[in-house]
Amino acid sequence: MFNFDGTIVSKIIDAEPELVDTLNCSFSIYETLRFQKYKILFWENHYFRILASLRRFRFNIPKYFNPEYLEKEINKLIKLEKGENNNFLIRIQFFSTESKTSFVISLIPSESFKTNNSQYLIDLYKETLITSGNFSNLSVTN
Repeated sequence: MFNFDGTIVSKIIDAEPELVDTLNCSFSIYETLRFQKYKILFWENHYFRILASLRRFRFNIPKYFNPEYLEKEINKLIKLEKGENNNFLIRIQFFSTESKTSFVISLIPSESFKTNNSQYLIDLYKETLITSGNFSNLSVTN
């Protein structure tokens, strides 16, 4: 199941042909999130990273691309997924058509994080990574 701009489709081919062509042939930005225990983990951090990437590549950002709207669209897709597994990897891909920015949300079933309650001694250190440019930390296609 996929969510194309708020429209749920079972196969990518079922979406509008223009969107499918644009998705296959154009530049896009994607973000992968984790859904576990009925919650999107670190949603606010992912949202701000998405917006920063869209701004950096000069995508037109509609006013309705707020955290509540995108979270509602993700939850709409999760509610349609039936089964015992409530752990997903969520991939949101943004691409630009002639007049607007569109998105595709897809779900990939995954296993939950395993927690270990035994005691460990951890040493912490900080390492600074110097990137080669502004675009080195973006998840992009093409």
